[in-house]
Amino acid sequence: PYDEIKWTADEETVILSKFAEAIREKTLAYFSVCLDANHYRKMSREDRKLFGQKEAMDFAFQRLLGLIIKLKKKWGTKSTVSMAFDYTEDFSQICLKSLARLRMQSAEVKETFTAITFANSNEFPPLQAADMLAYGTKRLLRDAAPGYLEVLTRSTEVDRGPYLMEERYNAEHLEDLRRKFQSGEILPL
Repeated sequence: PYDEIKWTADEETVILSKFAEAIREKTLAYFSVCLDANHYRKMSREDRKLFGQKEAMDFAFQRLLGLIIKLKKKWGTKSTVSMAFDYTEDFSQICLKSLARLRMQSAEVKETFTAITFANSNEFPPLQAADMLAYGTKRLLRDAAPGYLEVLTRSTEVDRGPYLMEERYNAEHLEDLRRKFQSGEILPL
């Protein structure tokens, strides 16, 4: 909705960096899963089945749940987690099916993830913050990160900022993960 303002690149960086500072003040942790979806879709059905997910979105969603559980263990907390995602029909259905299946398979998942909702990011500000992180990360991986990303994710001795949990899966990482799943070295989620 702000395209008609015609900010310069410097003005946009300053304004979005101010938003990033406000987000940092209220955020305990960021979670990010980046996936080469094209490579994932080209993997054989058997390999994708080995991961436990047919769709790339489902793979990313389940890895996200795994990151949250990992951080809960690191922090030694029994807190439950409520999740909110942008509403899109395909992603929403994938998440609900996946979470229902995982809650039946794992008491830890069932005890941890107690609520999931989907909303319009134009009406739900926390999703706007997530969109900034997602877009910034996408730009970082594709070409050049926007200026606000450093503000959003920086960690200094004085200001540790939100804790960042991330996983990145390019083609090489996916193939390595497939080999580890096949050998039983690691298990999904």
